[in-house]
Formats: sequence, structure tokens, C-alpha cells
Amino acid sequence: MKSDNILVRFIVNGLAGAVVGAVLLGLLGAIFAGGQGFINGAVMGAALGLVGGLSSLGMLESTFWFTGLVTRYGRKYLADEPEE
Repeated sequence: MKSDNILVRFIVNGLAGAVVGAVLLGLLGAIFAGGQGFINGAVMGAALGLVGGLSSLGMLESTFWFTGLVTRYGRKYLADEPEE
């Protein structure tokens, strides 16, 4: 995702996770319990997908932050070493 606005990324990841979770668990519930199982599975899938989508965004943000930190450290401290 290329957006620099964290709020947009937060909303998109949360909604995408909720939709994917609702569809997958809804279909699984429909297979095992019919119409009522679809509804229950979709609600539970939306909740779990929302949590998963939001937590994946946090994990990606921390990974990008750490990668940038290591890169800046390498440029500042390792570039000044004389070559042998």
C-alpha cells in the first residue's frame, strides 16, 4: 500500500481484513450449519478479520520503522570507516 496517510491505511486494512474474514468464516459456517451458520460465521469472521487487519498494519509499520532505523545507522556510522 502506497498511501502515506496512516488513517487511510488503518481503515483500508481493517475493512479488508473484516471482509475477507466474514466471507471465509461465513462460507465455512454455511457448509456446516446452513443459513444461521453463515450469519454467525460472518459476524465472527468480520470481528477476527478486523483485529487481524489492524494488527498486521501495526506489525508492518514497526518493521518499516526498524528497517529505516538500521539504514540510517548504517549510513551514519558504517560509511565513515576507512577501507583496508
